[in-house]
Amino acid sequence: MKIPDAPFAAFIFFSKIISSCVKAFSYHPWMIYCSSILSVFGGASSPIARSILSKSVPQEDLGKVFSLTASLEALTPLAASPLYSLLFENTLNYFSGAIYLLSAAIFFLDFILMSIVGLTELKYSREDTQAINNDEEAN
Repeated sequence: MKIPDAPFAAFIFFSKIISSCVKAFSYHPWMIYCSSILSVFGGASSPIARSILSKSVPQEDLGKVFSLTASLEALTPLAASPLYSLLFENTLNYFSGAIYLLSAAIFFLDFILMSIVGLTELKYSREDTQAINNDEEAN
């Protein structure tokens, strides 16, 4: 598709934000189905993030980075499960969709970080292109 990784990942996180907000405020069952359609590419976020990591890290450090990533992915549910349970128990009586807003906030953070990565890649690719053009003009 010739789409750079970071903008595509940012798009995926943005669609997950919208999907979580729709789930949070849905009051008809069909709205839940629509939210699932909105985040159809949601499963691609992890492989794209790994792709960005593999292109950003030196080959000799790739195993270390991926082992750290796998460790963090394994530890995340230990913190997330109690947090989501506590939030759901405390908001169930007046707004049961609060857990989806928490997810939207986390996805928003991911969106911001991926946008920064994309802008940084764009900046350095433009600088590299300018340097190549300057070298060609000098010759």
